[in-house]
Amino acid sequence: DENPDPSQSLAKSDVMISDTSAIRVDYAVIYKKPVISLKVKGENLSSFEYSDLPEEMRSSLVEKISLSIGPEEVKNINEIVKQALAKKSETNDFIEKNIVNLGSAGEHIADYLIKKAKEV
Repeated sequence: DENPDPSQSLAKSDVMISDTSAIRVDYAVIYKKPVISLKVKGENLSSFEYSDLPEEMRSSLVEKISLSIGPEEVKNINEIVKQALAKKSETNDFIEKNIVNLGSAGEHIADYLIKKAKEV
């Protein structure tokens, strides 16, 4: 897919296999579909936005929204995809518990700003 807007491809897909890209979070949250993350050595992360996150957030977030695999596990990708699809409900539970106003955040932010503007 060479379209600058990946939304059509993401919507059509069943699972995402990605490196450390932040799009994994978008995919898991917006499309509620499973993610498989390829492990990348720490010294290779400096060019990724992922390196801007604190270490504790990096590891816990990856564990919650995806299955993380190393290069030696790629040969088992069929089985790993099956595992990711089975983990989907666990990921969706995490998202529901940890993201506020999913799907209506803009409305809530606008209401808050209007309220604050009236107070000023």
